[in-house]
Order: sequence, then C-alpha cells, then structure tokens
Amino acid sequence: MALLLCCSAMPASAGAEDVLGRLDLARPELAAVRTAMDAGDTQAAAAALLQHFRTRKAPKWYTETPAAPKPNPKATDPGGEKILRREYSFVGKAATLT
Repeated sequence: MALLLCCSAMPASAGAEDVLGRLDLARPELAAVRTAMDAGDTQAAAAALLQHFRTRKAPKWYTETPAAPKPNPKATDPGGEKILRREYSFVGKAATLT
C-alpha cells in the first residue's frame, strides 16, 4: 500500500519524517504539525496530522458514514431490473441469457 502525497506516490515503508517533510506546513490548518516539527518532535507532529485528518471539515468525502446517503428500498432502476432478469440488448436486438 502506498500513500499518495503531493501528486507522487510514497512507498508504504516511508517513515513519518518522509511524509511530514512533504507537507506544506505554511498552511494554517497544519499549525500544530508545524509547531511539533519545529520542536523536533516527529511523533507529536504525526499525531497532530492524524488529528487534523480526523477532524477537518473539508474536503467532504461521501464515503464517511455520517455523509453517506441512506438507501431507498423502494427505489428501482429499470435498466438494473433488466440486468437482474438477464435481459440485454445489443445493436438494437434484445436477448435474454439462459
């Protein structure tokens, strides 16, 4: 597994210093990370970065549990229903897979 950071992939073996060294610590939301790095405390900087990711409000990802839309059990999709019945059309010709 690799971490995509600053549009370049980092190997999973990259250490905290490698990751933290690529951050733009001038960003105000990373002030706690910058303070820890200035003090030479890599462990506190990594903890501050994790806290930032856990509590930030943007960007909003729709994979987060609170933001995920609730499924509608009554919703149907005609195209999806045809697929479930194994009905297809190709070049204007309908077929049913058996």
